[in-house]
Amino acid sequence: MVGINFIRRSLLFVLHKVSKFLLWMMLMCLMENQQGMPVPKTKKNDDHFRREVYIGVIDQISQELDNRFDEINMELLSCMSAFSPSKSFASFDAQKLRRLAKFYPNDFSNKNLVQLELQLDNYIDDMKRTECFQGLDNIVDLSVKLVDTNRHKVYDMVYSLLKLVLLLPVATASVERVFSALVIVKTKSRNKLGDIVLDDCLQTFIERDIFFQVDEDDIIETFMSLRKRRINK
Repeated sequence: MVGINFIRRSLLFVLHKVSKFLLWMMLMCLMENQQGMPVPKTKKNDDHFRREVYIGVIDQISQELDNRFDEINMELLSCMSAFSPSKSFASFDAQKLRRLAKFYPNDFSNKNLVQLELQLDNYIDDMKRTECFQGLDNIVDLSVKLVDTNRHKVYDMVYSLLKLVLLLPVATASVERVFSALVIVKTKSRNKLGDIVLDDCLQTFIERDIFFQVDEDDIIETFMSLRKRRINK
C-alpha cells in the first residue's frame, strides 16, 4: 500500500505537468485551423492529433516516469511490496526482504542480516497460522497487530525493517516539503541569512499551523525571560 500510494502521487504529478502540454498543443492546433492553415490532405484530423499530439504526450509521460522511477527506486518499491499482508501474505518474498535490508547498511549489520534471515521463515509461518493476522490489507495494520501480540519483540529484526518501510514515504515527503518551502522563504533579500536564522524561518513556515495556535503573549514573555537575546547570524 505504501508503494502504491507513492506511485499514485507521482503519477498525479506527471499527469499535471503533461496536461499543460496537451492543452497547449490543442490550442495551437485550433489556432492553426482558425487562421486558415490547412492540414495536409494525406493526414486527417484524427491522424494529426494521434501522430503529432498524442504520441508526443505519451513520450513525455514515459520520460517523466523514467526520471522519477529509476532502476533502484523500482527495486526498492518491489522489495517493499513483499511485506504486504493482503490475500494471506501472497506477496511475501523472503529474498526481496533480505535485499531490502541491504539498502540500510547503517541499520543492519552482517550479524543482523543473518538474524533476519532466520526470523523470516518462522515469521511467515506464524503469520499464516495465526487467525488475527488474516484479512489485513496494509502494512500499517500489520505493524499494529505485531505490537498488540508482542510479536514485534519475537521478530525484532523483521519489525525493524517494517518500521523503515513505514518511515520511507514520510521522510521522502518531508524532504520535498522542505525544498518547496526553501524556494519561498529564501528570497533575494534573505540570501545572506545564516544557517541558524534560515533554519528557524523554515521551521516556522513549514509548521505554521502549529505556530498559529501559540499565543503571542507567551512568545513575548518567553523572549523577555531570556538573558541572551541577540540573534545568531
